Amino acid sequence: MLFLRLLLIVRLLLWFSSSAIGPGLSRLQPHMPVDELPDTSNWESSVMPYTNEANSYAYWNCHTIPPNMTLCKSVGYSRMVLPNFLQHESIREVIQQANVWVALVNTDCHPDIQRFLCSLYAPVCLKSHQEAKIPPCWELCEQVRNACLPRMRLFGFDWPKIVQCEQFPRLAESMCIPPQEETGKFQLYHEQLCLLHSYIFQ
Repeated sequence: MLFLRLLLIVRLLLWFSSSAIGPGLSRLQPHMPVDELPDTSNWESSVMPYTNEANSYAYWNCHTIPPNMTLCKSVGYSRMVLPNFLQHESIREVIQQANVWVALVNTDCHPDIQRFLCSLYAPVCLKSHQEAKIPPCWELCEQVRNACLPRMRLFGFDWPKIVQCEQFPRLAESMCIPPQEETGKFQLYHEQLCLLHSYIFQ
């Protein structure tokens, strides 16, 4: 099962990351032992396509990203939407599932890996844009996948089906989370989102 394989890669990457972490990214500490994560046999089939009409969250709650959500506690915004793109509905579930990826983030395989994963597990909550949750751009996914997949393949693992890049919109086609620009500022493709930071729930 994919989830069990991910658990194994976490164990391997925890060892590997001790020499692979780069400057500018502090090592994230797992919130709980890997052995305590739940076994979700149908996890890979739970992805919610970004085009789903139910992605509107005007009637959903936004939540403060908790300090023990290790993967996303320093992502750059403070409020996230639930259910997320993986159909996680509770903070507890999100924390358990998201922290599986902490070891891969610690390898520093790509500067935007945290941004990409958090756009799926903790979609940004905006005051001004509740028509739909904002997914990662195809370009962001492709860059992260191309950089991190070789590291995963060192241990015999492929890119998980739950994060296949083909399901995400192109930067020029839709509002989405792009790759980080040189300024390091959080920017989205769409002129209305030039005021993004001022509308994020604080």
